[in-house]
Amino acid sequence: MRLQALEAKLDHLQLLEPQMQANADMLRGISLTIPELHTPSAEEFAATVAWPGAQATTTGGGGASAAAEDEEEDLDEEGEDDA
Repeated sequence: MRLQALEAKLDHLQLLEPQMQANADMLRGISLTIPELHTPSAEEFAATVAWPGAQATTTGGGGASAAAEDEEEDLDEEGEDDA
């Protein structure tokens, strides 16, 4: 049963392959006619999106810093005093 399902998926992928190749050729053609749409090589792409190894890792859920929270509390207290 699993073999039949895998064969069906393979057949489906083989049917999609010519369309995917046509799409890739079309995009390649567009990128050649419009210089601003330069398609980077694999090396250029990797260099652009690679995460620098020396980055310090952070923990926590993000959000406002303690100083920003304190400032917000001070503003809230000032607003209450004015009322």
